[in-house]
Amino acid sequence: PGIVLRLINMSSINQYAALSDGQIDVGFAFYRDTTDPEIDGFTIIDDEIMLAVADDQPLAARSSVGLEVLYDHALIGFPREAAPRFYHDIETSCQKAGLPFRTVHEGLSSMAILGLVRAGLGVAFQPRSAKQHLPKGVVLLPIDDLRLKTSLDLAWRTTNPSPALRHFIDIVGEAVSVL
Repeated sequence: PGIVLRLINMSSINQYAALSDGQIDVGFAFYRDTTDPEIDGFTIIDDEIMLAVADDQPLAARSSVGLEVLYDHALIGFPREAAPRFYHDIETSCQKAGLPFRTVHEGLSSMAILGLVRAGLGVAFQPRSAKQHLPKGVVLLPIDDLRLKTSLDLAWRTTNPSPALRHFIDIVGEAVSVL
């Protein structure tokens, strides 16, 4: 009683800014900085990065792919400023493999990116958990030579004294422990 739960769609980077400013109490966000003393949290999902491909493309028939597929397929992704750590990790992995990294099309949300994949405009790096909301006509393939993970965390400001927040953290923690 007396608690209002309001869901707001925000990028991870915007959630961390909103947490720091006290605009939100809690967020579900990627790439929490575990060295930031102002933000606490815990990992909900530790997710392998996979490649999203339209199911009518020849790649979709394979059980897995290598990064070399980027030579022949346009890359769709987030703009650097929307997901700087994800962008950096993918870019670095491609460079280490001696591959070009050039995003041809960009989307501000996973759903927008997957829509572009479905339209046949290219391939995209996505976390395994994207399987939960893949649009019809898109498949995720493991990438043999990419050992990259991302974590989705529950995050909150360490100085937030709200009893409702503490209760919410406990409930999410219990739900995660049974997964």
